[in-house]
Amino acid sequence: MPFALLGEEELAEVRERAAHANEVVTGLRSGSKELPGPGEPRPQHTATVSKLPR
Repeated sequence: MPFALLGEEELAEVRERAAHANEVVTGLRSGSKELPGPGEPRPQHTATVSKLPR
């Protein structure tokens, strides 16, 4: 489904899921070390923790 057809609640859910996937892969919800959020990376998502336990 194209994003343009989603309602605000659905878009919020897509954004939340994307942020979670970014955090698991990169340790940062934005996916970019240039744009970390407050308190990022969280200890369980730092580069020293392997991706499997994340």
